[in-house]
Amino acid sequence: MTPPRTFTAALSLFFRHASPLILTAASVAAVAWRITLGAWSIWDAGIALGWFLFWPFQEWLIHVHILHFRPRTVLGIRIDPANSRKHRRHHLEPNEIPLTFIPLHTFATSLPLLLGANLLVLPTLPLAVTSIAVFVVLSLHYEWCHYLAHIPWTPPIAYYRRICKAHNLHHHRHEQRWFGVSRTFADTVLGTSPDVASTPLSPTVRTLGIPPQ
Repeated sequence: MTPPRTFTAALSLFFRHASPLILTAASVAAVAWRITLGAWSIWDAGIALGWFLFWPFQEWLIHVHILHFRPRTVLGIRIDPANSRKHRRHHLEPNEIPLTFIPLHTFATSLPLLLGANLLVLPTLPLAVTSIAVFVVLSLHYEWCHYLAHIPWTPPIAYYRRICKAHNLHHHRHEQRWFGVSRTFADTVLGTSPDVASTPLSPTVRTLGIPPQ
């Protein structure tokens, strides 16, 4: 697979993978559903703002506690989630583009859970669909940002250059730093975005300290 070096090539390769197609379809469907419902209120803006503010912390928490989960044995049962195993492969082979995308089995549980939880928790259907739409659009943007960090082409926009640089530091300098992907705010708040020059090269940046199976 030839790494893309132009916008057209990057976009074409992105949409040859199933996860971006699923998230794009979900985003279009959710946004269209919300538009047809109408009944807009200030609460729609509040929900969107809430997801926007929480998103970098969600990325941080998932990255630290799920993707970097260390296998363990409890009552004789080995616990090593599939997403954690795939993420370790991603660290071993950061240039393998298919490994950058959300595993497909994740959608079988996450999308129904997203739909059900929002319909159950929020008081009206329009607000629930606003929440769903914002979440899937942010998820699509996350997928795009993660992909960009692992290909040669980067948009000539300072924001994308900054997040791609940070993510590459996570992969090539220290696996316990720079956990943000589409947003780096949580790293700043939680102290995982240190000065690069003072951060030594981690000997386990590829293996995460876990020998490959």
